[in-house]
Amino acid sequence: MGPGSLASLPVRLCAAALQQLYAVLCHCIDVVAATAFWGTILLPLAIVWTLLTGLAAAEPPLLVALLGLNVVCILVGQRHHPAE
Repeated sequence: MGPGSLASLPVRLCAAALQQLYAVLCHCIDVVAATAFWGTILLPLAIVWTLLTGLAAAEPPLLVALLGLNVVCILVGQRHHPAE
């Protein structure tokens, strides 16, 4: 170990920590995208159920919230590819 390598130790530790943080963030984004993807598939079933049971007529904000959540899931879940 030369004299210059001791000074660069904090820089290397910081770079390694940033790489790990980046990997964790990428994994979290993948999990959110996968959840949104499957939400896009399952939410229409909940919407149809609220329509068939009359819950949508009794609680219109619930129907609007489900439709809005479905749109958000469509947008966020676009990047997920389940075959990967």
